[in-house]
Amino acid sequence: MSTRTVLIGVLGFVIGVPVSLGLISFVARVNRIPELTTATLDSAEQRWQQAKIVNYDATIEITGRRAGVVIVEVRQGEPVSLTRDGVTPKRVDTWQAWTVAGMLETLQLELELAETPQKAFGVPQRSQVVLRAEFDPEHGLPRRYQRVVMGADNELSWTVKAFTKR
Repeated sequence: MSTRTVLIGVLGFVIGVPVSLGLISFVARVNRIPELTTATLDSAEQRWQQAKIVNYDATIEITGRRAGVVIVEVRQGEPVSLTRDGVTPKRVDTWQAWTVAGMLETLQLELELAETPQKAFGVPQRSQVVLRAEFDPEHGLPRRYQRVVMGADNELSWTVKAFTKR
């Protein structure tokens, strides 16, 4: 066996192992959250409406390109206070997105956008969008959400770290 063959084998191993581990890690991370479907979202929305929780505080951790922590206070179904990384956004009209109703609306929009990834995310037409969400079984609150767009650096996820009824 030549030195060149040995070097190619070693190089293949050195490159292949990290790539394989990265792929395994990605698949395991994505598969921990159930798939988001219209049926699961509709069911969660029904549970949320039936729960009639209109006063609550929530802390949401966002990861991805615009990572941060959102803290929102909702009274009578409307956001009355919101900070993102300790700063109150000047545009009050953006606060609604971080209420439970707003997060559920966002998930509906994400399902629609996933149907046309090339238009929505600027990726090739055959690219796949993986949407996953986990909902509170009793109240329908979206506890975790993850969007992965294959072929793009456009991963987004959020987790409700704290939720307190008031």
